[in-house]
Amino acid sequence: MFEIDLRIQDIDQVQKDAATKSIQKLVLQLISGLDINDLELIVYTSAFKVDLISFQRSKLIQEGYTEASFGSAVAKVKLH
Repeated sequence: MFEIDLRIQDIDQVQKDAATKSIQKLVLQLISGLDINDLELIVYTSAFKVDLISFQRSKLIQEGYTEASFGSAVAKVKLH
């Protein structure tokens, strides 16, 4: 099973626990029929740019993401 990491400020532990359960339920519904054996972690963060670049640097993979006037892109990475 994958882990969900909520890196969002301004919510308490009770809210984090409830959100984590809701997110896990939603993800399981959305991935029905998909092969997610390699999925290890889902991160929700209020510091998207910082966390993404930090992750990319730690894995020595190309840095970058898409950003538009309506927000930053969601990122996914598959390491071989």
